[in-house]
Amino acid sequence: VTDKCDVYGFGVLMLELLTGRHPAIMAENGVDLVDAFLSAVQRNQVMEMIDKKNLEEGSRDEIQKFMQLALKCVAKIGMERPTMIEIVSELWRMQGQGRE
Repeated sequence: VTDKCDVYGFGVLMLELLTGRHPAIMAENGVDLVDAFLSAVQRNQVMEMIDKKNLEEGSRDEIQKFMQLALKCVAKIGMERPTMIEIVSELWRMQGQGRE
């Protein structure tokens, strides 16, 4: 198990937060959360997968930034995924509390 596997798992958690869908429940139905999300992105229908609560509470810009980070985390090629330090830094920036 590598750090990049942990990053992938964190990305799945981020997608779960965005969609409100649990990956295990989706898998029981023969659907992979990451593949379903990537497919929605390709079809330009990603906002349909976002949990309505997130759409009510967050701005579209915030949701887009969070989604882009999640997509980087679940990149198929491990070397293309960010490090956890980069992820934390980006999350801080999203909160407007960047440490840099």
